Amino acid sequence: MKRPTLLCVDDDRATRRFYETLFDRYGYGVIVASSGHQALELLHAEGADIDAVISDYHMPGMNGAELAAEIKRCQPTLPVIMITGRQPVPEAASHVVDAALVKGGPVDRILDQVAILLGMACKTLTPVAVTMRANGGPRNGPA
Repeated sequence: MKRPTLLCVDDDRATRRFYETLFDRYGYGVIVASSGHQALELLHAEGADIDAVISDYHMPGMNGAELAAEIKRCQPTLPVIMITGRQPVPEAASHVVDAALVKGGPVDRILDQVAILLGMACKTLTPVAVTMRANGGPRNGPA
């Protein structure tokens, strides 16, 4: 059985490493991109091998909403999850993403949302969950 592959897009290297570690631990294949432009290049190269995209909103060059709009133009059924430090989700992103989560929230919400969008059983962490700080680094704390 093929492991679902996620394309994780963030301009912060620590966040990309965090996604690689987290999703690999839960059985996903992970491809990372440091920008929206790089993500689109990888999508065109990898094509059908990517099952969902997780993207930061604030990135230089091409923000997450612009990336999501381009993804949906080319691959309308590919799930896109936006991670943003802003609440509510910026209007530009709300119409082109399948889910939006607040940066700094519990990681089990990201895992559950990915699982839901891929039609899988939800995966949850232990009661002491790892959360993402606003700057992208992991932080241990209560769920």
